[in-house]
Amino acid sequence: MHQTRRRAHALWTLVMSALFITSLACSKAEQPQPEPKPAQAAPSEQPANPQKEAAPAPVAPESAKPPAAQTPAPAATPSASLPAAPAASPSSAPVTTPSPAVAPATPPPSSPAQQAPTAPPPAPVHAEVGSEKCKMCHRVQYDSWATSKHAAAGPPVTCETCHGNGADYASMSVMKDSAKARAAGLVMPGKEFCTAKCHKAAAFTDDMLQKAHAHKVK
Repeated sequence: MHQTRRRAHALWTLVMSALFITSLACSKAEQPQPEPKPAQAAPSEQPANPQKEAAPAPVAPESAKPPAAQTPAPAATPSASLPAAPAASPSSAPVTTPSPAVAPATPPPSSPAQQAPTAPPPAPVHAEVGSEKCKMCHRVQYDSWATSKHAAAGPPVTCETCHGNGADYASMSVMKDSAKARAAGLVMPGKEFCTAKCHKAAAFTDDMLQKAHAHKVK
């Protein structure tokens, strides 16, 4: 019981002390502070002789004034202070080499020996006129041929089979000239012609050409 009273008394003492200190601090804060006095201006120094004032300095004419000092321009910053641009690496940019202009190749003129040989013109295809057309001028030959094995063969070996188609050489003006007739397609058969066409070379004799048909006596 006594301890409880002691504790309560101590607690009350602390609270009262705190309230007293708080009220004391508030009273000091509420007291008006004295205003500071304005500072008195110092008496200006009066000249010893107020009547004698300093004479104004003479004003120099504009031409007599020294030229105004010019402010030197700032020195240019040397290029060495600036960081140099990095040099382009050879491998970073492709180097393009202009290709030389190529002139169109002109084929060399071919020599006559290099030129392809010109093919001969094709032989003219002569038209056939028929054995009855030959009969008009070669009656002896025709009659002899008509009774020979050549005429009886199938198909028959006609005049134009051995002498060539006669449309180009059958005219009288060409037939009278042996050279013109040969040039126009007339064939005068021999052993080589007959053995190449029909007869075997081993069985062919020279008198067979005379037996083909009769010949007109000149």
